[in-house]
Amino acid sequence: MTRVYYREAVGALLVADLTRPKTLQAAQRWKEDVDAKVQLPDGHPIPVLLVANKHDLMPTGSPLPEAELDAWVSAHGAIGWHATSAKSMPTIEKAVHRLLEAIFARGPTPVSTHEAHAPTSSEAQQKACCGS
Repeated sequence: MTRVYYREAVGALLVADLTRPKTLQAAQRWKEDVDAKVQLPDGHPIPVLLVANKHDLMPTGSPLPEAELDAWVSAHGAIGWHATSAKSMPTIEKAVHRLLEAIFARGPTPVSTHEAHAPTSSEAQQKACCGS
């Protein structure tokens, strides 16, 4: 079923909860599933960014597990990781921007024929006439 959700994906965010270390193991399974079911047109895997969420809820004084996150990225071929908090929109926006930069750095991806369809002159006239 996940193949349907991944169809035509050009990038992915995988979220792990820093307050629940087992979610990093679940992210590993999701990464393996994504890699097995979706590739770019050139056959390369889509860029995947690990989102380390809830960094604001880490126990006071505990360091961010940067070494563990770096090791996860290296072991699983992700483009990197980004610490976020669902309470802080700027951190989420930065993570999305980082993924978008990786997607655009790979160059243009072909659009499907449906998206590339140019309306015929009669379709264009009907749309202009009827507002549909």
